[in-house]
Amino acid sequence: MLHILGRRHQIALTVIQLFYFAMIAITYTTAGGTSMQFIAETACEWRGIQVGSCFNSVVLLTIIFSALQIVLNLLPNLESVWWISAMGAFCSYLYSTIALILSAWQLATHGMASDTTLIGVEGGTPTQRAFGMFQALGNLAFAWSCTPLITSIQSTLKEPPKAVVSMGKTVTASFGTTAFFYTTVATTGYAALGSSVPGDVLTGFSLSSELELLANIAVLLHMVAAVQIYTQSLFEAAEAALEAKAPHLFARVLGGDANKATKLVGRLAYRSVITVGVTAIAASVPHFSLFGGLVGALTFWPLSVFYPIMMHKTVFPPSEKRKVLLVGINVLMLAVCILATIGSIYAFTQI
Repeated sequence: MLHILGRRHQIALTVIQLFYFAMIAITYTTAGGTSMQFIAETACEWRGIQVGSCFNSVVLLTIIFSALQIVLNLLPNLESVWWISAMGAFCSYLYSTIALILSAWQLATHGMASDTTLIGVEGGTPTQRAFGMFQALGNLAFAWSCTPLITSIQSTLKEPPKAVVSMGKTVTASFGTTAFFYTTVATTGYAALGSSVPGDVLTGFSLSSELELLANIAVLLHMVAAVQIYTQSLFEAAEAALEAKAPHLFARVLGGDANKATKLVGRLAYRSVITVGVTAIAASVPHFSLFGGLVGALTFWPLSVFYPIMMHKTVFPPSEKRKVLLVGINVLMLAVCILATIGSIYAFTQI
């Protein structure tokens, strides 16, 4: 970025990306607390404990979730959490598969929901429907929230073969699989539950409490992994900034001059501050789908459209026709993200 577009754009992109990582961590912390709440309520139901007497406070459970993150914060960097990433990937496929199974089961036993149609059904006022569609655009943008992490992951790959070659194959496989699950879960979930499908489709069925519990445990483990991966990117940025601004302090606390105990204490101290901040916001806004839509709306255009197009045009000067096409894509995606932001803000006002 620095060599292609210059210092000003590098600073702007860095600020946007760090904001994005923080917002993703908040969103996934919210999802982790919600999954823990579902697990707690299911356990209480099995034991015959009334909901009012059940330990199911989403705020307290979010704090417990973040306490685990503080322990995991002791891991030094992104490379050291590869096993957490692998666990998260496995769990994401597990709960997506369970969602497909539950949807197919619902369709087989109850048929399509009465209000399932090809183009949906009218609900609410025209204004509510419009804002609802705008907010959904933000959720679609959020669904591809992993894209800004690609370069960070690619930088950790060993060569040979070239990292760009390995990453290309990985992106094709992972994004193709993700697109398959997004499409099939969305369509079968809507077919089975109709307009009553909840933001978390796994909570919309009443077919098998065991399968639903397993799916939410998988969601919880995935969120543990996801929060750690995104906050590790924040930690790396914080340490790079400290090393640049106060190299002697960095060397004594986190660098080569520090022993293992000092590094652990230093890492635990500043990373805990970041985690506490993330937790405070997540506990105060426990609405995963709403917050996710807002994050997607605010960050998708600059990170996934504007800057990639700017860099491509600078490195590979396009023909006039191609330049017009790229400008058209840029403007269209900006308009979509503006509408998505408006819809997401409106959704928060309706809570």
